[in-house]
Amino acid sequence: MWRCDPVTADSDVASYYTRIRSARRLTVQHVWLRDGREVHRASLRVDANAREGYRTYSRQRLTPGSWQVRVMDAGGNVLEEDAFEVR
Repeated sequence: MWRCDPVTADSDVASYYTRIRSARRLTVQHVWLRDGREVHRASLRVDANAREGYRTYSRQRLTPGSWQVRVMDAGGNVLEEDAFEVR
């Protein structure tokens, strides 16, 4: 997996992109947290593509606060985590 550009809040809706390279089909989750509390969880299926990988995304309406997005695998392991502030 590689990083995309950090989440920005130019509007009240943000998109979080993830690229996954995998030899098998799998599901990842984007878990959106505001001020430490989960506000949205998106389950995202990703087809097998070990060479180029696939990109997937989720969207969330933003309100002021401290935000985090966690990318998790089916076992609950955190694969990536980004944090940002919305004022």
